[in-house]
Amino acid sequence: MTSRHPQGKVGHRTREVVSDLSRALAPAPIRDQPPGLTLLVLGAVTTAFAVFAFIAGNLARTFDHDEPGFTTLQGQGHQGFEVPAAIPVIALVVAAVFFVTGGVLNASAARELAGRPRAEHLWARAWYCDRCGTVHFPPGRGLPAGALSLQEFRRVVWHAGGYGHLVRGD
Repeated sequence: MTSRHPQGKVGHRTREVVSDLSRALAPAPIRDQPPGLTLLVLGAVTTAFAVFAFIAGNLARTFDHDEPGFTTLQGQGHQGFEVPAAIPVIALVVAAVFFVTGGVLNASAARELAGRPRAEHLWARAWYCDRCGTVHFPPGRGLPAGALSLQEFRRVVWHAGGYGHLVRGD
């Protein structure tokens, strides 16, 4: 796809378009992004917040003696605001939860797709009939006989890969 920028420069953008048919015939689930990516980004943002709160609390170095555990931040001509000392610690704990959960989700997705070569081997043996909208396997041992709907085909291939539980309607 070519586009023109306001400055007259020509730029190129690439995007992938996946049709409903190709999604239905895919040998494995099509993922737009790793499942834990959002949690990993949230973990990074929360860590940055914790570091900021820690630095802001230490830069102030003015302790409010009325309420221990708080740091008062004051700027020139501004009223001070208080940063509870526990905020960076709580933020780091929340960030750790985000990182661990995101990592577990990514590892789980990688384990699920480890059987993809088996699924692709079976998938490559089949063919799609555009006229009748069904999928067929050559006659053979252990292969389904007859015409399969797209849903049935996906179920057979994905079960061979070990991620059949991800088939919708199963």
